[in-house]
Amino acid sequence: TELNNSVNVANATVTSTATTVNASERGVTVQKTIRNYLILTSLAGAIPIPLIGDLMVIPLQMKMMMDLGKIYGFNLDKTTVKAMLGSLGVGTGARIAVSSLAKFVPGWGSVVGATAAFSTTYALGNVATQYFESGGNLSIDSFKKAFQEKKEEGKKEYEKSRNQIEANKEVAKQLEDLGKALKAGKITQGQYDEEVNKINSSL
Repeated sequence: TELNNSVNVANATVTSTATTVNASERGVTVQKTIRNYLILTSLAGAIPIPLIGDLMVIPLQMKMMMDLGKIYGFNLDKTTVKAMLGSLGVGTGARIAVSSLAKFVPGWGSVVGATAAFSTTYALGNVATQYFESGGNLSIDSFKKAFQEKKEEGKKEYEKSRNQIEANKEVAKQLEDLGKALKAGKITQGQYDEEVNKINSSL
């Protein structure tokens, strides 16, 4: 399958950095990376404007996967990550449509979007970590099973973290403004990515 081929390519590009980084230091970096993306994707998912926030979440999740890969010495490209997300049903048009429709209900739609973004990012972060720690040897079936389990766990974790995430009002405003500017063609995708990276670094 496409995922198998992508995983094989990714596995072949493991570099020596995976063995030179102290395990405990790497663990701290991994957790901080996932935490930052949990904040970013939840805030993006909560943007009350249909489609804008939803279409921002997937690229952020892809970037998280690539960033986590680098920590473990994996050099993943977008095609590889898309295949991995596709195998899990992340980024499907149906999911985005449901989330976007929910945005037409003030307040409730934002909670739905934030919860969905948080739970999928939480699951992806945890499953990706398992995958990279296994050296790329986690089976696809195990990958899918772990993702579903962590996604359910992520919904509960969002409720625990909700107040802390929602406290980032300035970041939420920045993301919303960037999303609007990108959709209106006022900034390029490259400029958008650069600004989001700056926000990520400031968290």
